Amino acid sequence: MKILALVSGEGRRGTGTRSITALVGRAERLMTDSLADPPSIPEIARELGAPHSYFRREFKRHTGLSPHRYINKMHLEKARRLMGVTENPLKTIADSQGFSSQYHFSSAFKRQFGVSPKARRKSGATGGG
Repeated sequence: MKILALVSGEGRRGTGTRSITALVGRAERLMTDSLADPPSIPEIARELGAPHSYFRREFKRHTGLSPHRYINKMHLEKARRLMGVTENPLKTIADSQGFSSQYHFSSAFKRQFGVSPKARRKSGATGGG
């Protein structure tokens, strides 16, 4: 409710967008800092003092991704980095990033990066997109 009050009061003066941007930035940091055991989306909204539906809508509007997809993307990026710096089996990496199976990991990875994890690892590509 505090966020809604801020937005409604500040929006007329043109600073509401900054408040929303700050809220989304805090949410991104919270998600990044707790990637190993991320809180639920309602818990994040509660932590930020924002209504759940408002938080989800504004987060997606600012990042282009729902909070859930944002967390999933972060897990995939971490998995990609791990593939470049470890020899761990792909199943181990998938498990470490919370994927229910190697199949789901591989499918999500290919959707995100355009190549399967196995092909990515064979190519020796590391780091960026």
